Amino acid sequence: MTQSNIIDLLIIACSGLLVWSIAATLTILSERRDLTKLRKSKDDLRESMSKTNYYLSRQLDRMASENLRIRTQLNQLRKEQQKQDN
Repeated sequence: MTQSNIIDLLIIACSGLLVWSIAATLTILSERRDLTKLRKSKDDLRESMSKTNYYLSRQLDRMASENLRIRTQLNQLRKEQQKQDN
């Protein structure tokens, strides 16, 4: 191999490494951008779920107190019915 052939091979190898490093850099930047979008989406979902959970928790509390009120009323009606039956 002549010196010019070796230089040509080195230039080709360096060009290949340059192309590979540019491709790797662009891939990393794209992945980072996608990761940022994913994190924002996750945070938005977490906030939405938190609001939904709060709403459902409030609804559950309302239903529990309504259930207790109805049970109390039912017990009172049963006691009145028993008094009338006796």
